[in-house]
Amino acid sequence: MTMRILIVGEIYMSDWYLHLDKRKYSFWGKGLTICSFFTVLSQLPQIVDMGISSLISKIVWVVFFVLIVSTTKGKASINIQKIMFSIAMMFSYMLFTIIASIITNKQYYATSLFNSVFLSIFIFFIGAYIGKQITKYDCQMCAIAYLIASTILALDLYFTIYRGADISNVVYLYASKNSAGVIVFTAALIAFVYSWKIRSTFLKISNIAIMAFLIYLVFVMKTRAMIVCIPVVIAIAVIRAPFKKRIKVPIVILCIGLIVLLQNETMYDMLINDIVLGGRTGDLNSVSSGRFEQWLELADNMSGNLLIGDGTTEQESLILTALIQCGLIMGGLIIAYAMWPLIYSIYKVRNNKSYEMFLLLLVSVTYFIDAIFEQLAPFGPGARCFYLWLMFGILLVKNNKGEIIDERKKYKGID
Repeated sequence: MTMRILIVGEIYMSDWYLHLDKRKYSFWGKGLTICSFFTVLSQLPQIVDMGISSLISKIVWVVFFVLIVSTTKGKASINIQKIMFSIAMMFSYMLFTIIASIITNKQYYATSLFNSVFLSIFIFFIGAYIGKQITKYDCQMCAIAYLIASTILALDLYFTIYRGADISNVVYLYASKNSAGVIVFTAALIAFVYSWKIRSTFLKISNIAIMAFLIYLVFVMKTRAMIVCIPVVIAIAVIRAPFKKRIKVPIVILCIGLIVLLQNETMYDMLINDIVLGGRTGDLNSVSSGRFEQWLELADNMSGNLLIGDGTTEQESLILTALIQCGLIMGGLIIAYAMWPLIYSIYKVRNNKSYEMFLLLLVSVTYFIDAIFEQLAPFGPGARCFYLWLMFGILLVKNNKGEIIDERKKYKGID
C-alpha cells in the first residue's frame, strides 16, 4: 500500500495526503477550505453570545477577497455573460433602493434583506472569479472542512444545550437554532453525497455515524424546515443521484424502518407531535408559529405599496418579505434570484454525473424550501447560506455542461 506522509521535508507514500498535489489542489482551493472552516466555527454558541460571529465571518472572506485581487492583479479571466444576472441584480437592487428611499424617505438599505442579498452576491463573485481554477479535489476538501467544522458545532450544541433536554418542550432552547440547523443539515447533505465515494469501511461507517448524529440534532433542535426537506432530498436522490442505482435498497429499508417505528405510540407522539408539530396543537396557524396567517395577510400588507413596497416590513418568509418590503417588481426579481441556483442545478444535473452538481441541487432545493419558512434564506444571514453561493459561483463558470475539472489548468495570473 502506498503512503505519503510529510516528515521534516521528506515525502513518504501514504493513503493520506498531507502533502497536497499541486495538479489536484489549487492555492485558492486551500483558501476556500480555510475560510469555510472558520466561517462555520464562527457560529459556535459561545461566539454568537459574544456578538462577534458576523464580524469574524466577514473578516475571513474580505481578507480572502483582498488576497485574490492583489495576487491576480486583474489578470484572471471570467465569463461576464454567465454572471450577468447577478450583476443586473446587484445594480437593480441598488438603484431601486436609492430611488425608493428618496421617494418615501424610508431607509430601504438599512434592512436585513438588503445586507444579506449583497453579502451573498459578494460570496458568489468570489466563487465565480476563481472557479475555473478550482478542481473537484478542491471542492471535496472544502466540503470536508465544512463537515468537520459543522460536526464540532453540532457536538458543542449538543453537550452545552441539548443533552438531557425535554424534547416535548414548546420553548426553543437556542435562539439561533434555525441558522445552526441549516448549517448542520448542509453538513449532513455533504456527508450523504460523498459517502458513496468512500472505499474504506472504517471511514464509511464513521461518515454514516456523523451523518446520523447531524440529522438527529436537526430533530432535537426542531429545525422543522430542514425536517420537511428530508423526504424531498430522499425523493431527489432516488430520481437524480449519480448513485441512484445503489441508493434504492437503503432507502426502502429506511422507509420500512420508519413506518414500523411510527407504529409505536410513544415514538409517534415524540416524532410527529413534539418535533414535526413543535409541541403545538390546534389550527394550522398555531402549528406554523404564525406563518400561515402571514401568508393570508399578504394582499392586505401589500395594499397601497404594490410597486415599491413599504421598505421596512419583515415576515417569517423570504417570499413574503421580498414582496411586502420591495414591491412586486423588485421583490419578484429577488425571489427569481433566490431560485437561480435551484433552476440551474435542476437543468444541469439531468445530464451530469458530477457529485458536486448533485450536491448543489440538494443544497439549493433545501435552502429555497427554507425560504418559505424563514425571512432571509437562501441569502443568509451570513454563515447560514454562504456554501450555496460559493459552490454555485464555482460551478457556474465551468464549461457549458457544468463539469468540474479533475486536475488544474494553468490560468494566467493565478498560480
